[in-house]
Amino acid sequence: MKILIVDDIEETCEYIAKVIEEKHNDFICHTSFSYENALELLNQNKYDIIILDYELDKSDSQKNGLALGKYILQSSSHKNTPVVFATSYPEHIYTAVNMLNCAYYMIKPFYKENILDMLNKILALNVAPVKLTFHNSVGIHTLIDVSDIICISSIRHDIIVVTKKQNYHFTNYSLADIERDSNGQLLRCHKSYIINPNFISNIDRSNSYIHLAYEDKKANVPVGRKYSEKIYSYCTL
Repeated sequence: MKILIVDDIEETCEYIAKVIEEKHNDFICHTSFSYENALELLNQNKYDIIILDYELDKSDSQKNGLALGKYILQSSSHKNTPVVFATSYPEHIYTAVNMLNCAYYMIKPFYKENILDMLNKILALNVAPVKLTFHNSVGIHTLIDVSDIICISSIRHDIIVVTKKQNYHFTNYSLADIERDSNGQLLRCHKSYIINPNFISNIDRSNSYIHLAYEDKKANVPVGRKYSEKIYSYCTL
């Protein structure tokens, strides 16, 4: 995922980018400190989220975040891209919402938890339902919604898919392929396990275990050293 952050204060851009990239190390953040440079980046790249400061050029009221937002709305490549407005003046938010229908807004000063909350909500808006198809030994196909999967374990050539309603048993499936096909909604935490982070109830770092729970279903899943940094970074707000 590629994100553009536009703010005339360089430190603000870098702070937002740092928070996002620490949480999602596969995300790419581009920063821009001026209206003109932002236009160049928008014409050169396709972004998934755009974060705009309302005031970009205090010497030119026509080159602010609102004007840039209007340009984005008219752009064929970014007209459907979620736009987040950031400002120190709450009264600007009403203009941004009414004129541009921005997806989210943040009032300065904001902190790490505000940025991550914004990101989670924007990502939730753009996560399309993903279904995985499995077949058993007699060729019967089963379609499973990824959001229903709690975890998947692999033992030799067998996998067990634990869902909210029931468990399934299949053979000859690769956990790497399943993780890839889940569109980032399932995470590899061990050579033999994939988890759905939405069902994490507790993390035991001292013993390298993740506890998963849904109603009466519970599972303790080990975290492999190879995957620990990614898993703990993803799960820590």
